[in-house]
Amino acid sequence: MKKFKFLYSMMALAAGLSFTACSNGSDDEEGGSVTPGGPDAPAVVDNGTFTASKLMGVVTSSGFPLKGVTVTNGTLTATTDANGVFSFDQVNVVGGRAVLKFSKEGYVDVVRSRPQVDGDLWNVAMRSTSDWQVATETYSSATTHTLSSGLMQVEMPDGYKDAATGAAYTGNVTAQMVYLSPDDYDFADAMPGGDLAAIRADNSEAQLVSYGMIHVSMTGEGGQKLQLADGKTAKLTFPIPNSLQDKTPEQIPLWTFDEETGLWKEEGMATLQGSVYVGTVSHFSWANLDYPEKRATLQVTVKDTNGKPLPYIPVVLDGQTTYRTNAKGTFECFVPANNAMDAVVLTESYANLSEPVKVAVPSLSGGETKSITITLPATSVVSGKVTNEGTGSRIVSITIFYGDDMGMSTASTCSDLFGNYQIYAPVGYKGEATIVARAADGTRALQTITLDGTDKVVNININSSAVAAGAGQIVITNSKGEKNVINLPEVDSEATWVGVSMKGDILIVHFEAMDTFDRSFDRIQFQIPNYSTEKTAYENVAVQYMHEGSYQWANINVTATVNVVKKGSRYYFTMEDAHGTYDTQGTNDEVTLDAEFNLPEISVAE
Repeated sequence: MKKFKFLYSMMALAAGLSFTACSNGSDDEEGGSVTPGGPDAPAVVDNGTFTASKLMGVVTSSGFPLKGVTVTNGTLTATTDANGVFSFDQVNVVGGRAVLKFSKEGYVDVVRSRPQVDGDLWNVAMRSTSDWQVATETYSSATTHTLSSGLMQVEMPDGYKDAATGAAYTGNVTAQMVYLSPDDYDFADAMPGGDLAAIRADNSEAQLVSYGMIHVSMTGEGGQKLQLADGKTAKLTFPIPNSLQDKTPEQIPLWTFDEETGLWKEEGMATLQGSVYVGTVSHFSWANLDYPEKRATLQVTVKDTNGKPLPYIPVVLDGQTTYRTNAKGTFECFVPANNAMDAVVLTESYANLSEPVKVAVPSLSGGETKSITITLPATSVVSGKVTNEGTGSRIVSITIFYGDDMGMSTASTCSDLFGNYQIYAPVGYKGEATIVARAADGTRALQTITLDGTDKVVNININSSAVAAGAGQIVITNSKGEKNVINLPEVDSEATWVGVSMKGDILIVHFEAMDTFDRSFDRIQFQIPNYSTEKTAYENVAVQYMHEGSYQWANINVTATVNVVKKGSRYYFTMEDAHGTYDTQGTNDEVTLDAEFNLPEISVAE
C-alpha cells in the first residue's frame, strides 16, 4: 500500500499553492511547468472565462505518479512533474465548472471537470494504452468486428467515415476501447468529469450512479480519425458491476461526455437482457451507462476524537466519487438521491490508520440536505524547527520510523523555507521512534523520541553543505532576519518549457526544478513587457517564487527591479532587495528577495 501513502501524502497540503514534492516517490528529477499554449500545443477547452483561482492535483497511472502529462487549462498548459503534480493559479471556468484536459503519448486522454473552488485539489488517474483494460485491434472497415475488455463488449459495424471531412472511408481500422468499471479501485479518479454531474434530455440536472463507462477511438491507415458512417450503429454490452448487483432496473439511460462543459448528456437507452445491459450508439466519444437520480446535498465534516477539524482529508463516497475537506475540515457536494452509501476515509489518507473509517449515509430524497461527521482517531503531532549548522538549506525531508526494528514509517513531509515542520505520528502507536531528517546533499540527522500520544516539539540540528548553485541562487530574508539560500541547478539548453521565451515583445521567464534528495520543488517566474535587448533594467516587475513540499509550502510575491543581460543564447538576471510578502501555511510575513541566475533561450513551440 506504500504507493497510496505516497499519493495521499502528496495531496494533503495546505490549499492555496501548487506543487507537492517532498515525499516518497520516483527518483526522476523532471519538473512540471505552466506555459502559454504554443502553436503545437494540444487542442484546448477554451470557451469559458479565466478566474483567479488556485488548482493543483496529482496524475497517476496504475496507482503510481505519472510525469510528463500535458494538462490543458484554457490557453494555458502545465506539465506534471516527477511526482505527477500539476498546478494553476488561474482556472478556465465553463458554466461555473473548471474544465481541464490531460494528455500523454501512450495514455488515453481524459477531460476532468468539477465546480470551480479556489484552492481545490484533484486526483486524476489515466489509463495506459497497454493496460489490460484497454483493447486495441485492427480489422477491415468492410467487416463487422467485436471489441472486448473483460465482460464488456462493443460490436462494431461495417461502415466508417472520416471524422473531419465526413467522406466515406475504406481500408483497415485501428480501434481502441477503454472500459472503466465502478468496481475499479481508481474509478472515481479515472472517469471523465469526476463528479457524475449530468444534463437530461429535457435539460434538467441529474446526479448519476454509474454502471460503467467506455471510450472507443478509431483511426484509419493514414492516421486520420474516424467515426461510424451515417446510419450505422454499434452495439454496447455492459456487464453489471459487482457493487450494483442488487440494483438492476429494466432500463438505464446511456450518456455521452461533453468535453467543453465537463457534463454528461443523455443520449439513448440500454435494456437489461439477462445479466447484461445492451444498447446502441451512432457515434463515439465517452459513453456511460448511468442511472439518473435527483440531486441531494451532503455536508461532511472530518474531525478527530478531540474535536479538532482535519483539513485536506480525502473521503470516498460509495466508490464512485472522491472529495477532500477544505482548510476547515469540511466539504459539501451533490449525491444521487435514493441511494444509501458509505463515506470512507482510507487507511492511507490519515496517519497510517489500521483500517478504513466508514460512516453510513442513508438514502436521501431529491433536494434534501444531510450533514454527517466522520471522526478519526486523534493522534499526536510532532513539530519543530530545523537548524543547519553547515552551508546548506534548512529545507529537509522528515520521516518517522517506528515499530519493531524501526521497520515501519510514515509518509515523508518537508520543512518549510525557514526550517519549520509538522508531521502526524502514526495512530495508536506508543513507544520508541526515530525522526530522520535528510538534507539536499544526502546528509542525515537522526533523533530518537518516545511517542506517548502527546504532541512533541523536536528541534533538529543538521550539518549539510549547499548544493552547487549551477544556474544561480536566490536568497530570501524574513522579518526576523533569518536567511535561506536556494541554489538553482543548471538548466539544460534543450530543456522544454524551462527557460526564457518571447511572446511578441513580452519576455517570459520560467524556472523550476525538483531536488534530487529531499524531493522539494522550487519555481520562479515572471514576465517583462516591452522587452528590448537595448535595455537592461526593468522596474516594478512582479516576481513569483514558490517552494513546495508535502504538508509544507511557501508562496513569495515581490516587486523587483530586474536587470537582464543577454549573452548568446542565455539570459543573465539579477535582483536586489526586492520587497514583498511570504505566505506559508496561512501565515503571512514580509520578506526581501535577492537573486542572481541565468537561463537558456527556448521556444514555446517545443
